Amino acid sequence: MFDSFGGIDFLLSCDFEPSKLKCKLSSFHSQVLLYWKLIYKHNFSPHSCSLWNNKCILIKGKSVYFQDWMDKGVWSIVHIMDGCGNFLSYDDFCVKYNIICTQKLYASLLKAGPAGLVQLIKGALCYCSEIPRLGNLIISGVNLTEQSCKNKVLRTLLNTQTFPSKVKKRR
Repeated sequence: MFDSFGGIDFLLSCDFEPSKLKCKLSSFHSQVLLYWKLIYKHNFSPHSCSLWNNKCILIKGKSVYFQDWMDKGVWSIVHIMDGCGNFLSYDDFCVKYNIICTQKLYASLLKAGPAGLVQLIKGALCYCSEIPRLGNLIISGVNLTEQSCKNKVLRTLLNTQTFPSKVKKRR
């Protein structure tokens, strides 16, 4: 079900809004994703700001995800910018990533990015040329994608993050 968003691992690392995703989710899946948003802290980095499943980058009121672009390594706003933080021209973009898309689609994606976010990323690119990286799905030091992260570990982790209790000090 989550393949249309890049898979559950990718979706959970994005700054998504369940109601803005491009397909209708069941109430259960929406609640699970909202619950995830409550416990997972996205450490925002302009360099790693995702184009896909982003609650701020909307076309016709919905977030976007293009699998063919993702397959070519395009997932961050930085990927569609040059070293100075300016958007690549349509022709330069198509040549650089060997992607075939309409000029209208590319222009609509460029237009979808909020001006403030684009300026923040542009400013960050002027001072350092860091390579975008997807974040790890880690809560309290536990990597949720590892084989050792079983349901019991998840349940304990989610309960302690959602309902933290004070530890009584012994004397």
